[in-house]
Amino acid sequence: MLLQVKSVTVARGATPVLSNISFEASAGEWILLVGRNGAGKSTLLDALAGISAPTAGEIAYRPQAGEGEVQRTYLPQAPERLLIATSAAEEFAASLRMPSAEVRRGWGEWVVPRLAPLGLGHLKPDDLPSRLSTGMQRKFVYAMALARPGHVLLCDEPTSGLDAASRAELLDEIARFVKQGGLAITALHDLDEALFGATRVLALAHGRLVFDGTPQAFGEAAEALKQDGVPIPPSVRLALALAPTGGPEPGLYRPEGLATRLLESQAGCGGEDTAAEASRHDAQPAAAAPDASSGLAYAAAGEAAPPERSAENSASAFHPALRWLALTALTIAIALVHRPAGDLVAVIATVALLAALRAPLRTTLRLTWTWGSFAILACAVSGLQLGPPFHARWAFHPTAAKHTFLEVVPYWCFLQIGQLALARFSSLQFAALVDGALARVVPRRQRLVASWFGALVTRFIPAVEVIYREQWYAYRVRLQNAGRTQSTSRALVDVANVIAPFVIRMLRFGETTADAMEARRLFEVPPPSALLPEWRVRGRDLGVIAMALLSIALLVWTR
Repeated sequence: MLLQVKSVTVARGATPVLSNISFEASAGEWILLVGRNGAGKSTLLDALAGISAPTAGEIAYRPQAGEGEVQRTYLPQAPERLLIATSAAEEFAASLRMPSAEVRRGWGEWVVPRLAPLGLGHLKPDDLPSRLSTGMQRKFVYAMALARPGHVLLCDEPTSGLDAASRAELLDEIARFVKQGGLAITALHDLDEALFGATRVLALAHGRLVFDGTPQAFGEAAEALKQDGVPIPPSVRLALALAPTGGPEPGLYRPEGLATRLLESQAGCGGEDTAAEASRHDAQPAAAAPDASSGLAYAAAGEAAPPERSAENSASAFHPALRWLALTALTIAIALVHRPAGDLVAVIATVALLAALRAPLRTTLRLTWTWGSFAILACAVSGLQLGPPFHARWAFHPTAAKHTFLEVVPYWCFLQIGQLALARFSSLQFAALVDGALARVVPRRQRLVASWFGALVTRFIPAVEVIYREQWYAYRVRLQNAGRTQSTSRALVDVANVIAPFVIRMLRFGETTADAMEARRLFEVPPPSALLPEWRVRGRDLGVIAMALLSIALLVWTR
């Protein structure tokens, strides 16, 4: 099996994330992807897994003669998202594309041996992995993936959140998979342990491939790679630091090997001179200037850090209270209208407000994609007649689908107006605003409850959208790992696999927030009014209010 990556470029909007990436890989290799946050490691893995398509270039998997299609298994960051909130046996059945009854029959024979190396041998078929700790959930997902990983195993930060023993167990499992003829490509930040098991390192910096070689060559080129912004593991950094003091040449060393080399080098030269040189070298970082990119640099120099430019201080800022009131009133008006003319007015009004309030284009398009996937599913469910045994025959009813579409159009407006209402307006500022508005009317206790409840709602709305997008991404990964493509019929059958984890994560988010608020007794503490800047009502504010009032009048007229 051969993987060929030719001149791959991936862009988000007009910004390239990866530029002209080319390499080849074959079975029996373990490749480490190395790079700083934002270097493009996750983006490259998404493209290799088939979750996203490159903007330019080609990614091709070529099987050996006599082999079928190359099977890929992808484990993204936070792999616990891939769980579908059911029993352990059902999770394995979905991952291995087998009947759950067969998985239960073979649980002790071949499932437990897969779980045991990762410390999960005690699990029973009816246990719920979603109730395990985050680290245990991740190990369970890795055990499922390694049970039948196919030809290619793609992992994004597989050791994140695991303790030292669990990291070693997982890396041993990946090494075993490679020895059996698989190709593993893993993005890692904890490199010290993995470098000694991997066969190759690919280093990314600023979206480009800056190194392709063996782990030993990576250690020897550490000084040059460090200048490119490539993160260097602690063991290699230690070797770099010891080299000027008479230590061994920079390279990749195990701790015992580095200690032996260091003792040999000290025995060959004056110990006192070496110690003095080491003292001078160790003193250099202390004399270095603080990082000028942080406020600590100014504090060290006795100067105040320059204030950050906030959106509220700019001349184009809108009064958030007036904006929130106008948008809330418009949202309520849209919710009361479900006719074609009303939907048209709602869409036009929302687009006009997006332009007037300068909504970010990427956020607008992302929310539109989220709504679009939901709208397609809702229309399919309402218009599709499934046939026997539920109906006499297969059919699709366009009228029912059209009616559903008109019903869900307002939800697009709700999403977009939600981002306008919350942009540059934090939940704490909203709580302070409500508290100030009700100060002379509502008793203190009820006022604080209203203030913090409003803050909770403003925090919860964007979180729901983020959780939904993450769960939909996880669903696509599981389809890809199972060798299936997205289809309307399959999505209808598997919709619970998206909705159930989505609801559970929402509940957990709500419970966490409620626990935090109870622990801090926020209902007894007034919100910090100092967070509210001196907002002024400008002509633009009045224009937005007039636009919202006109839209509300048109919506009422369409009824």
